[in-house]
Amino acid sequence: MERVVIKIKKVHPDAKIPSIATAGSAAFDLYCTEIHKNTRMGHLYSLGLQMEIPEDYCLLLFPKSRNTKTTLYSPTAVSIIDSDYRGEIMFPYRDAYDAINNGEFFVSNYKVGDAVCQGLIVPKYKVDFIEVEQLSKTERGNGGFGSTKEKGH
Repeated sequence: MERVVIKIKKVHPDAKIPSIATAGSAAFDLYCTEIHKNTRMGHLYSLGLQMEIPEDYCLLLFPKSRNTKTTLYSPTAVSIIDSDYRGEIMFPYRDAYDAINNGEFFVSNYKVGDAVCQGLIVPKYKVDFIEVEQLSKTERGNGGFGSTKEKGH
């Protein structure tokens, strides 16, 4: 498998280089250096890093599975970091308890130094869109949400 080199610049003195937990891990952990509260996105978790992602790739950021033990949810679900972005990487979370706790975090939520999200470097494809009059037919056809379950799948 091809290895991809990602250049990283620390922009916070406590920033950590991303880590990969096991040989089978698809994603790497990213660590919080600061929490910016009550922004228009919710709370932004600064990772203290800037990255130079190769032109044919992008970085996808996801909540960690540990996130199920917090009251946080990501308003973006997945964050996409494009190869031409050179600013500090941050990950947004909203706290489900903000409204009843006056903006204070619930005790089980992430703190500075914690692994707060996971990243995955993926290739990006150049796409040409072609308008057509007809699409190929499939067994599912126009069936939407839950339609395969209705057919016994």
